[in-house]
Amino acid sequence: FSEFVNMGEFVTEGLINVTSTVKSSMIEELNTNIINISTMINASDIILLNHIKLNNKDINNFQETTVEEIQTAINNSQDSLLEEMKTSIGDSQDSLLEEMKTSIG
Repeated sequence: FSEFVNMGEFVTEGLINVTSTVKSSMIEELNTNIINISTMINASDIILLNHIKLNNKDINNFQETTVEEIQTAINNSQDSLLEEMKTSIGDSQDSLLEEMKTSIG
């Protein structure tokens, strides 16, 4: 009977050791998976951040270009208007001068 008890204790101890080993192995594997997942998340965060930075840079470049185009258009428009006003004033003065000469003469 004591041999059966000893054999039972031996089998129980063996099962405990196997269970403990399997448990440790599973915990190690889970920890490795967690580390891998964390690494992938960090990498994807960095990639996403770089895309956001590039998009912001593109938007800023577009805004700067648009502002420059608007300023150029306004300046050209002002220059053109100024030329028209000078021509118009010059023509008016010439016309007025002719009328005055005719009126006086």
